Amino acid sequence: MSAVDQCCQILSAVRAGKATAQSLDELRAFRLNAVFRSELGTSAEVWRAIVRALETVTHRAEEKVAIELLLLSRNLLACGAAAQLLASTEQLQKAVYDLLFDLEYYKSTPRDTVSTPCLQVLVNLCARSEVQKSFVWTSLMRIDLTDDHFGQCLRYMSPDSYVPLLVLIGGCVNVYAQLAAEMFTYKKGRVVFRFIMLLSDDWYEHEDSEVFGLICSLGTGVLGHGLLQQAYDIEPEQDDDIARYHLVLVKFVDVYVFRSDDAIEPEVLRSYAEFLVERFLLRVCFPQSSRIMQERLADERVERISTCNLLVMELLANLAGSDEATLGYLQESALVEELIRLLAEADRLVPKHTLKNAASHSEAKPYEFPLLKQHIVRLLSLVTEGSRALQDRVRACGGLAVVLSQCNIDDNNPYIREFAILCVRNLLAGNAANQDFVARLEAKQAVQSSVLEEAGYETEIVDGRVAVKRIAPSSPLEEL
Repeated sequence: MSAVDQCCQILSAVRAGKATAQSLDELRAFRLNAVFRSELGTSAEVWRAIVRALETVTHRAEEKVAIELLLLSRNLLACGAAAQLLASTEQLQKAVYDLLFDLEYYKSTPRDTVSTPCLQVLVNLCARSEVQKSFVWTSLMRIDLTDDHFGQCLRYMSPDSYVPLLVLIGGCVNVYAQLAAEMFTYKKGRVVFRFIMLLSDDWYEHEDSEVFGLICSLGTGVLGHGLLQQAYDIEPEQDDDIARYHLVLVKFVDVYVFRSDDAIEPEVLRSYAEFLVERFLLRVCFPQSSRIMQERLADERVERISTCNLLVMELLANLAGSDEATLGYLQESALVEELIRLLAEADRLVPKHTLKNAASHSEAKPYEFPLLKQHIVRLLSLVTEGSRALQDRVRACGGLAVVLSQCNIDDNNPYIREFAILCVRNLLAGNAANQDFVARLEAKQAVQSSVLEEAGYETEIVDGRVAVKRIAPSSPLEEL
């Protein structure tokens, strides 16, 4: 009897509910033998028998038998394109989906054991074939399940299944822009993408793991296809909070911008900056930060808003120092005035923590937004450097005095004094009106002379008035 006939006979017995331990051992021997795999994988009769047997054991909830059939299918698909085509023709993917998304199985089993081999079969079914990837992907997106049912099955899957799940999704989405775009046109595509993005938070402490690497690859792959807006729209916007999903998306923008192997066009970087400023900082984070500080709120959203503030401003600062298009947008936008407003609010509402007042201050409260003022001053320094228009705008909105007041030590904002002094230097450079404003403050003893000196300026009396002038460098090295 040929291997094909013998395999079909065993599969027929399986379908009839007459599988024995010996027959399952024989199936195992078939999948482990390269010669048998080559013969069985290119037989339409074998694939037809496998699919029918899998449909039957799924209906009967015969878990161990189902796993053997899945492992046999997985190994036979390694034969290549011929096996993939025959399996698809016999609707193997449908039989696998029926088992993979059998919600009753997950609810009745203490430990998920079928999702991993199911996903491995799907990975092999579309490996190295654009046509097969499109076929398997479209079949998954159009599967006849409610979105809630689909999402529950994803949540029930074991962690062992995450690698084949990510290989399957990433193999389709990362490589083919059309399939990536299609993911967001289907509700199930949006459900699975959101699930994976939120999964990254659980794996963040294991960033060297294969799972985290695959999640990063998927997230940055979507951004590489220009789908940031579509990814953002998965979760509804909120006026008073940053959704956990949106915060994860911000992290992936940062990963994509600074770890991408490919050069990113300046206009794309500018569009990211605009998106982050408009959708996150100006719309939610800054207004809510003010409210949280004023009312001393301590609810769960405080940490998300604080994290988003710091992430986005750090990203913008890095882009401002390296990308002219992004810097141009930041200088043209209303961001500078909003940064000054929030800095003034924080300066008024949040006390500075120093060694002198350590006894009267415990550890910083969440509503005090540690590191916020430091990030604002650093970003202001980068954005205003070399721009007369920005120097004037800062003065016009009362920003000079606010920045000068940051030239003090604050344990909640390390290095803020150094950042503030650099910012003062940039705001005074070549701007007589700003220098005159600061000179008047110095005359009222509202600014420390040592701060001006460290910023590279000194005061002098000119025609009976206090004036600020640049300190002449004593050597070429100091000028540098």
